[in-house]
Amino acid sequence: MGSTLHPVSLVYYGAHFSDLITFTPLVIGKFFIRYGVGCAMLFLTRLIFKTLMTRVFTYLLTSSGSLKGVPTVTRDRERPYGGYVIEIPTKFVTYSMVGFMATFAMPAFFRYIGLDN
Repeated sequence: MGSTLHPVSLVYYGAHFSDLITFTPLVIGKFFIRYGVGCAMLFLTRLIFKTLMTRVFTYLLTSSGSLKGVPTVTRDRERPYGGYVIEIPTKFVTYSMVGFMATFAMPAFFRYIGLDN
């Protein structure tokens, strides 16, 4: 098989999990840095996109007249915008960006700055 190792073949030939990963202070430190930076970036992504998309969809739907006749009272509280008409697309875009950041952008960023392994 050459120089590439497959985890299944390692287990098959008797290697243990401890042979694959060594928990050194450097590895543990990188873990905590990645965890802290990742959580902060995902929180900021959610905050920015939720605020931005709420404003964008509110502007788009109220300026076009799409919200005429839509009740503004939902879940027993007053909403300054169209309630679910604005919330659903806002949540879709916001959490799509959070998913993109978590699965593509953050690993690429960590690889760029040298925190990938």
